[in-house]
Amino acid sequence: MRFTVGKKIGGGFSIVVILLLIVFFYTFSVVNEAIKSNDKFLNVDQPSLFVINQLKDNISKTHTYMQQWVIDESRPDEQFKIEAQLMLDSIIKSDLDTIDQLSNKWMKESGGVEEFKNISAEVSSLIESYNNEVRNVLVDISSYQDGFSSLMAQTMFEEIGTPTNILYNPLETIGYFFEKLSTPNAYNFILKLLVPLIFLSVLGFEFSISIVPIIIILIIADGDHTTKSYVSHYTNWFMPFIINGAALGFVRLKKLKVRFS
Repeated sequence: MRFTVGKKIGGGFSIVVILLLIVFFYTFSVVNEAIKSNDKFLNVDQPSLFVINQLKDNISKTHTYMQQWVIDESRPDEQFKIEAQLMLDSIIKSDLDTIDQLSNKWMKESGGVEEFKNISAEVSSLIESYNNEVRNVLVDISSYQDGFSSLMAQTMFEEIGTPTNILYNPLETIGYFFEKLSTPNAYNFILKLLVPLIFLSVLGFEFSISIVPIIIILIIADGDHTTKSYVSHYTNWFMPFIINGAALGFVRLKKLKVRFS
């Protein structure tokens, strides 16, 4: 079958149009995914992190207030006691309620919801201990003068201990990082980055190795969100490093083929 000049032009134009449509739909999907990711970050991730840090600070302040409550022989209307009561009765509970509402939008697979439930239970137990062992024991000046009540409050406060373990321990263990890096999502994410270029990026390690710390940060920070897709605003900026690494790897592979042929 002979192609006339008109058919060749028409065929070439059709191919260009098809390629442009593919690029358009691909760009649209990437932008749409980026918009969704950005929306989740602004409306869920960022507020959650803010309230969690706020809860951590409020628990720390409460512990300081209760320590002062035990040590200082003071009246019920002292400012630190008023602030301690606000923390125990409303502020900390409000933080927990806010996090609980935000947790409904968290990804269930990440395990964050279950972890929050455990933290919430521990915080509630901590509040109950502060109330029962300190606040309800040292109620006025006369209760400090009662040697038994004062000694009992000090002893029980020491048994309560510092509350920082509630929020700090999961992040202070080396096992936490290895656990994050060994999840199926982490493996799938790395494979999705390397498979399209048939692992040539590994051979061009001079470029690829420079983004390894960023990949680790993405996996550890929020593996189920930041590594959900290998094409997103989290990865677009370092894709040139992977492509350049693949190009360098291809050149090296070609040289090896020439050498052994």
